[in-house]
Amino acid sequence: MSVRITAGKYKNRILHTLAGIATRPTTESMRGSIFSALCNHKELTNARVLDLFCGSGAFGIESVSRGASHATLVDSSRNVVSEIQRSIKMLDAASEIDVVQDLASKFITRTKHEYDVVFADPPYELHICNAICEMLDKTGTLANNAVVVLEFGTAEFLLPHDNFSTVWRKETLTTTVEILSYSKP
Repeated sequence: MSVRITAGKYKNRILHTLAGIATRPTTESMRGSIFSALCNHKELTNARVLDLFCGSGAFGIESVSRGASHATLVDSSRNVVSEIQRSIKMLDAASEIDVVQDLASKFITRTKHEYDVVFADPPYELHICNAICEMLDKTGTLANNAVVVLEFGTAEFLLPHDNFSTVWRKETLTTTVEILSYSKP
């Protein structure tokens, strides 16, 4: 499956992705809807972005394409990380984009950075979006007024969390996307 960047300095560039459904890239139209809603709530210019369970890396790379100053892409698969590194090299974006092979939970607990925008699209069967919100909140990973974009299966339900409020939600037959605004206590 090919994944195309839809806007910004890398517009129309095709990313390297693994064949098959292992990475389950978000459709181009859904990504466009997400970025449209995101940009209504958070300025991407100069933002520091974290893309967890990054798969193709499209969210992090598109964020940099649209003006984010830096993106860190995290995935546990060595093969996924290798493909993303190929895309970063093709785009000549190594100074703006890091890719890390790690479990999302371990990365969140170890990072020393605060992020303005976080994307998380874990495998739907894990049902861990609530746990991700808790970890992001408790570890200091989020900057004040950060935005978290969660993509999860419709069988999972996002519970209310202190310090988070839902600012946008879209549901399809199989997928729910929520954008949460974060305020530090």
